Amino acid sequence: MVPVIIEKKKEILRSCSLESMFLQYFCKHQIDMFERINFSGNNLVAYNGYSGNKESIEIIQAVLRRPSVKGIDYSNNIYCFLGIHLASPILQLEEIDKKFSSFSLKNKYAVSLVFQNYRVKLESSIAMYPEDTYSYFLNLLFNANTITKEDEDKIFETLINNENADAIDIILYEQLLQKFTAFKYKGLSSVELIKGIFENFQDSIKHITKHRRKNHDLFEINDEYDVQDLSYMMLRGVFPDLQFENPHFKSGGTNSIVDLMIEQEGIDIELKMIKEKDKDEKEFIRQLKVDFNDYATWAELKDLVVFIYDPYNKTTNKNNFYSLAGLKTIGNVTFNVHVIVSN
Repeated sequence: MVPVIIEKKKEILRSCSLESMFLQYFCKHQIDMFERINFSGNNLVAYNGYSGNKESIEIIQAVLRRPSVKGIDYSNNIYCFLGIHLASPILQLEEIDKKFSSFSLKNKYAVSLVFQNYRVKLESSIAMYPEDTYSYFLNLLFNANTITKEDEDKIFETLINNENADAIDIILYEQLLQKFTAFKYKGLSSVELIKGIFENFQDSIKHITKHRRKNHDLFEINDEYDVQDLSYMMLRGVFPDLQFENPHFKSGGTNSIVDLMIEQEGIDIELKMIKEKDKDEKEFIRQLKVDFNDYATWAELKDLVVFIYDPYNKTTNKNNFYSLAGLKTIGNVTFNVHVIVSN
């Protein structure tokens, strides 16, 4: 069963809304699925902000100075508020400070996600909201080193199983998940668990490739697509938010496809299969070195897991693959490469 909050995220990302733009902006997605024609007034200004376009200072000032109507102004919608300030050619600190002081703790958190210099102000505000649920979760996020069963139950009840979860709730959940991921699998981190699954790949597939029941065809693994399908099946039950072929970065002006990814944990998974017709591993080494540069265009990347399936033992020296592992910095992105070779 897919957690409610994962379905909510998909629903929001599919919508044509400022909330969706906020979520995609924070996740550093390419914001090119939204059409300008669907937005007007203040929302159009916010649309431009999330799209990376600046408005004139005159337009921004007109929005900020517009009188409220029955107590409602541009800041009542936090996604509109943030988009408008992203569109400003000059950061309106005085205006943001004024609104920040009157915002709920949840909206303060949202401001800190877009304007990171407000993180300190957010942290100093937490104690002022002792009864606020967000105070509880933000204390976990910023101050806790471990997570208890009570904490897990509260996260499940308030965030994971919340049918009314919004984009801010989703980001909070993902940040908590990322921080405490090592506690999910008896002390194993997500990356360690993924590596363990791939290290047992050959044993796991024997039943369907060699020992199926009578009158059932054996499953043939002929190419990388077969490896990808099997890997997705193995991992999806453990990681319900695993994504299949996500085009999350651009290379040479076009979207490149990631085989598998767990976005909120900063994990990409690259799959290779060395086929019978291949001579050795040299071409695959070359491909991976190129792939690393493509993956590094995703600023949130933390771990790249590379799985090479070599059923015909074409690899002359596995160390040629293992030498690719380790901490890498390409451009402004630093990430760990983990390599598993299976025969």
